[in-house]
Amino acid sequence: MKPLSVLLVGAGHLGKIHLKLLHEHATENGATPIQCVGIVDPCPTTREALGAQWELPTFASVDACHLSFDAAIVATPTKTHFETARQLLQRRKHLLIEKPLTFTVRESQQLVDLAKQQRCVVQVGHVERFNPVYQAARQQIENPRYAELHRAGRFTGRSTDVGVVMDLMIHDIDLMLNLMDADVQRVEAMGVSLFGDHEDMAQARVTFTNGAVVNLWASRCSYTAERSLKLVGTNGFVHADLTSRQITSVTVPEEVQAKRVIFNRLSAEAKQRLTAELFETVLPKTECEIAGCNPLLDEQADFFQAIVSGRANQVPASDGHRAVAVANQILSAIRSHAWTEDSYGPRGPLVSIDQFASPAHHLRVA
Repeated sequence: MKPLSVLLVGAGHLGKIHLKLLHEHATENGATPIQCVGIVDPCPTTREALGAQWELPTFASVDACHLSFDAAIVATPTKTHFETARQLLQRRKHLLIEKPLTFTVRESQQLVDLAKQQRCVVQVGHVERFNPVYQAARQQIENPRYAELHRAGRFTGRSTDVGVVMDLMIHDIDLMLNLMDADVQRVEAMGVSLFGDHEDMAQARVTFTNGAVVNLWASRCSYTAERSLKLVGTNGFVHADLTSRQITSVTVPEEVQAKRVIFNRLSAEAKQRLTAELFETVLPKTECEIAGCNPLLDEQADFFQAIVSGRANQVPASDGHRAVAVANQILSAIRSHAWTEDSYGPRGPLVSIDQFASPAHHLRVA
């Protein structure tokens, strides 16, 4: 069977992980073999090191690469996604583009249209879709109506060409849109900038046309790491820790869902029994740990299978475009948010460290 040839474009932190995983795809059971044919990166030392390590030709740009290949993985900085993807799509190459698809809604829509025109598979790197913990949590809840998604990590200095909304929150924006079967109606948000021109912490509240509400919180300057999902639906509640793979869930009994148990209509004895046994017999919780996997490897496999089989991939360009559109709504809300306090006057939307301190005790960073 002829291998599917893949070009890696962008060999930074995430690109190196993609490169390693490209060599791990199994070829047994009739699976299409994968062959990485080259590396594109503007840094000469990176090209020299990786070219020697993997015994692959390297190139400084997509224009300079004249290899024959079927698909490419684009793991370049966000600001270069559009132009890089546009060049490759014009050459009719299938693409896995790291999140976010682009920075602007206009550019993401252009890529959606171009991919359709060229009949190319485009997969967007919203890797949490392939997290088995998320998949398990989603399956347990019917008709989601409320969700909280928290994501935090230490400051790494990477992806500083964008703020935390496009860097981290974009993962949960995609999960939110995948969960809620409705259009976004209203977005409220605020952000805090600590180290530059972009927000480093952000909180958003998104209301959907079906009445569902989602709270999003993200920070890239947190003392502790967190990736969690709380989801409430008509049949119960689930809390999923996407890092530890722990799930806690509660299923609401049918008689409670149907409002056949009205507390204030119960006898005194029944009220006492219900309150005493509520969490043991009426709303017992179950806890489990989900088996681990490599979501990024599964993401690549889904992309390659879509190319070979012609079936739809799980995170197409249109989904990436929707996430970019909502992310820009959140960023717009952050820019317009402001509030006042008598002691300080107007503040926000991107609050600095100095603005948190009193006028007499400004925090200075050497």
